[in-house]
Amino acid sequence: MENSYKFDDFMNACKNRHVTITKAAVEGAERDFGLRPETRVLEFIEDGGLEKLAFRKTSPFEQWRGPPPAPMVDVYLFASGDRRGYMAFFYSVVTKNWILKSFKGDDAQVGATFPFAEQLRPLLLSKRPSVQKPKRGESNE
Repeated sequence: MENSYKFDDFMNACKNRHVTITKAAVEGAERDFGLRPETRVLEFIEDGGLEKLAFRKTSPFEQWRGPPPAPMVDVYLFASGDRRGYMAFFYSVVTKNWILKSFKGDDAQVGATFPFAEQLRPLLLSKRPSVQKPKRGESNE
């Protein structure tokens, strides 16, 4: 299934501050990525903090309480350094505003998004052999 929205449209809304961030998204961003206040979340998105961005799915907003039909929600997985994240957003035709519904760490998706990450982790974290610099006047050969 294709995404319901153009990601560039969402990015432009972030740049122009036309995004409402839900309480759950604010809490997840602060807890899992240390992003506070809300403007910092938008800055993080617009400044390229979403590495390895991958569209995951689109589906109707299950808990929608507004007039039908429920808006479609696009879900993306991303990385930020060694952290993995999950982000969901939609456009509300009722409020004429973008809504960042969810923004949180998603370590459960490591295997799905980065299939070899867990297998490589011990190798990446193991102590690397140290290379000593030659002393003054000595060569490295």
